[in-house]
Amino acid sequence: MCGDWTLPNIESARIRRAYGTTTDTQNQKDWFFSQLITRIGIRKHDGGTYTVYYTDDFKYDFIGRMYAYFNENRVISSSHSRESSDWKNRLDRMNIRSNLKNEIIQLAMDDEDMRNAIGMDREYTKEVSFDYLENSGIKRSARERRRYNKLIKVLEKIKITLLIE
Repeated sequence: MCGDWTLPNIESARIRRAYGTTTDTQNQKDWFFSQLITRIGIRKHDGGTYTVYYTDDFKYDFIGRMYAYFNENRVISSSHSRESSDWKNRLDRMNIRSNLKNEIIQLAMDDEDMRNAIGMDREYTKEVSFDYLENSGIKRSARERRRYNKLIKVLEKIKITLLIE
């Protein structure tokens, strides 16, 4: 496999919205690569085994997850998924309406710095566009900042500043 790549956040949000999932970007990447390796294996299969080589820009934990999936028949959650419970647990302990909580989760899904800020109770500023919000499934009846005031106020309570361009 030549060259590690990352799925753009906007594309990841589109996939989640289209399929109604909350799968994070890292798990989507794992899925895409496992599909790629499987399809190559099906096309090139001659009854034996085959070896997958990676360039040195791939992270070791990613290669480990692929190895476990193909050679040990098991799925290893990405470290991103394991650490996500801290910030989600903090959100669950707060008195936030479920629809706003789901929108906060959507905003944080592709933003490790935002997740860390929520989990560690730190200040953070997130700049987004109306397109990004809509593609993330956070849509209002009109493209006006004031329509997002409730979300902005809830985020301010947890030290997150949301700037809409």
